[in-house]
Amino acid sequence: MSIQLVDATILSPKLDRKPILSHFNHQFRKGTVTLIVGQTGSGKTTLLNALAGLLPLESGSITYDDNPLWVGNKLNRNALLQTGLVFQYPERQLFADSVMKEFSYSLRHLRLTKEDEKHRILVVLKQLDLPESILSESVFTLSDGWKRKAALATTLAVKPAWLLLDEPTAGIDPQSIGPMLDAIRNQRDKSDGGVIVVSHDLDTFLPIADQVIIIRRGAVDAVLEPKELYADPALLIRAHVGLPTSMQIAMRLRAVGINISEERPFTAEETADAILQSLSKPYAEAAVGHVINEPALLVDGVDDRSDNFQKKLTPTVETQTSEVQGVHKLHPIAKWVFYVAVSTGMLIQSHWIGVLASLLLALGIVKVARVSLQSLYKAGKAFALFILISGIISGLQISVADAWWQWQSISFSFAAASGTIRQLVVFFLVLMTGVAFASSTTPSMMQHGLEQGLSFLERFRIPVSVFTFSASLLLRFIPLIAKEIERMSLIVKARGKSAAKQGTLRMRDVPVFMIPLLLAMMKHTEDLSLALEARGYKMRRLGGSIKEPIKFAKEDWILVGAGLVLLGVLVAVEKGL
Repeated sequence: MSIQLVDATILSPKLDRKPILSHFNHQFRKGTVTLIVGQTGSGKTTLLNALAGLLPLESGSITYDDNPLWVGNKLNRNALLQTGLVFQYPERQLFADSVMKEFSYSLRHLRLTKEDEKHRILVVLKQLDLPESILSESVFTLSDGWKRKAALATTLAVKPAWLLLDEPTAGIDPQSIGPMLDAIRNQRDKSDGGVIVVSHDLDTFLPIADQVIIIRRGAVDAVLEPKELYADPALLIRAHVGLPTSMQIAMRLRAVGINISEERPFTAEETADAILQSLSKPYAEAAVGHVINEPALLVDGVDDRSDNFQKKLTPTVETQTSEVQGVHKLHPIAKWVFYVAVSTGMLIQSHWIGVLASLLLALGIVKVARVSLQSLYKAGKAFALFILISGIISGLQISVADAWWQWQSISFSFAAASGTIRQLVVFFLVLMTGVAFASSTTPSMMQHGLEQGLSFLERFRIPVSVFTFSASLLLRFIPLIAKEIERMSLIVKARGKSAAKQGTLRMRDVPVFMIPLLLAMMKHTEDLSLALEARGYKMRRLGGSIKEPIKFAKEDWILVGAGLVLLGVLVAVEKGL
């Protein structure tokens, strides 16, 4: 079974909607191990997720033989079942209270008998050199390395046609790499598909790879056999990928007149043997006393030892210290006053015309703040369903007899339902405006502004620093939670082989989704607390430690005035009705 990508394009979920992968064309042949390399952010993980059906295509197609992965906007379950994906951080995709239950969850869609399930598990444990006793272990007590091996084992037990691995050697002890490579070779030789590996570990995977794909800026830069890289290593340098150790050693030895065979990528053991063989040749004696110099590579005609080469390889990156533009540079207190004023005006609306005016105002604020419309759409969709259900429930009027369980008549009050829906819509508009306020204010600016605005409370021995620091952390965790939710939903869909619509989860997967989400957030919290402790952070009274106050500029006063004017307009709209 081969995988064919034809003109596959995937767009960023962010507001800019830039292509992450653009017009990607390639055929992954049956019985091969394909190594995908490229600079961080080039689109390697995106490609794996697309092959597993976790990301929708903007255009193009992905087919497994003649079986399309997508039929319109729906996943084709038959094609979906051909892949097994192990994420870059597989230890975070585990959630059950034992390794045995992890296997059961991964295998449940196959509907195996208990005997067949047990046989598959034992085979894969032996294959990865894992003890059978691990089945009764809690995944929460395993080390990260053991978790990674357990995650790989649960994926191999499913026997997918295509095994997709994202940085599989990260965090793995050297003793475990051998069994992993044996499992990859077994998958290549005995499955109906092959293996696709995304990794920066060229030393481990080049010797077993059948082909290498170099991705550069979301597109295929080169497709070649590993041995061809030795003939043209500039391809790796141009893609900002480090050279494998065996290649670096060969280049350095060649500079002193010692040539070793470069017919194919070497493992560490093979490199050592080749060096010994080369040193036994007569010309090796003539090489003694030579100064070892780095051999030059020409990339686009530039010597790799020159300063111009280093400048050529250095990517142009926009610095984080560039001037902030638009509403993001406005004073946080001015934005807070504006938000309070506008929200107050929205909350007093009791007629639909006022709600409509509030809606137009909220949409305008969201657009100016450049909030992702896709994220608002997902939240708004769920809230709209909640509003509809709440309106229906509030509109129901049931008359009962003397006994409360005996009802006489049932009717529906559109006035009551309309009032509930109207009020909930107003609340949602206030939330939309709050999202715009939060997204246009960095946590550091928020903390600085709050310290400046509330510093007078220090006179009354009120711990302002605790409040401002907590507010700053909360703003940091809001996008973090959203990112974790998105990542966890991909994990659940990948392991559960769900063909549900993109961005949705089955009800039975919600418990599976929530446990790793909470664990991930606890991990982030623990890492943050350890970082603060390591840096010696302590809560102190502000006193004279407050930074230089942020001055109110002309634009800030205009924003405050605009907020008060809009409050007056909304009050007038409400009073006029």
